Amino acid sequence: MGMPTTTPASDRERGYYEKYNLSKKDGSPMDPKANYFVLRFDKNDAWGEACREAMKTLAVRVEDTYPELALDIYDMLRKHLGNQIAEQTKKL
Repeated sequence: MGMPTTTPASDRERGYYEKYNLSKKDGSPMDPKANYFVLRFDKNDAWGEACREAMKTLAVRVEDTYPELALDIYDMLRKHLGNQIAEQTKKL
């Protein structure tokens, strides 16, 4: 069975809530007091566009302190959007 193509109204109307259970890939403990926000940037709608904008902003803000992370974020965006994002990130 495939994934639904639209977000259920309950998600759109709910606001922020704990939708995902997160864990570290290496199994190390996560900070139980930390807050996390998942960005799904592959959607071709207003949500996906907003997520990509958030990712670009993060990359710009951390490129001096976390240069490899910034490059990885730009790379993920380029792979998803191709030349469309490549032109934008060249200027950053």
